[in-house]
Amino acid sequence: NETAALVASSQEENYSYSLSHGQRALWFLQKASPESAAYNIASALRIRGSLNRQALRQAFQRMADCHPSLRTSFIDQNGEPVQTVRSSMALDFIEEDASSWSLELLTEHLNDEAHLPFNLEHEPLLRVRLFRRSESEYVLLFVAHHIALDFWSLGILMRDLSRLYASEKTGSKTFPGLPELKYTDYVRWQREALTSPAAESSWAYWEKQLEGPLPF
Repeated sequence: NETAALVASSQEENYSYSLSHGQRALWFLQKASPESAAYNIASALRIRGSLNRQALRQAFQRMADCHPSLRTSFIDQNGEPVQTVRSSMALDFIEEDASSWSLELLTEHLNDEAHLPFNLEHEPLLRVRLFRRSESEYVLLFVAHHIALDFWSLGILMRDLSRLYASEKTGSKTFPGLPELKYTDYVRWQREALTSPAAESSWAYWEKQLEGPLPF
């Protein structure tokens, strides 16, 4: 079917498909207010102890390579949104030396990054910032747009990140197999569900229930 063909080609070339209804709503709101960060999801972690920074960077990139949602851009095609999964995309990962910063300055940087709006068409929809306080203390911030991730999927990504980091840190050539989050399947299921006989029956039911003048 169409979804299977799209997923099969994902490792070789860019491919595009429709948005879910929730994504369409978020796309419209971001399009109406491009400077808004209302739909950013941000989380910061304090890391104490030794950290292999290069292994962490590579683990994040590997994660983006595994999960299409982290390589997706939302393109406006004549006023109609289409999401395009790129075959590869460099992750937006920046390391900052915060060893001389006060806590107030660090907090200011965290807030600035968390509230920086995304360009849905041209930027990766996950930003990673690593603030090095010392060789044994770091603050890791990741910011995503809700059109690509939610808190449930973010939890899955963090689980995968820990596995990839452990593999990168040991220099293993064998990486853990990660299940691909196939959002194309969900979009197809939603579209079919909303055009099914059961959906038509529900639509007719609620039209009857809500007919007539509005109550005051």
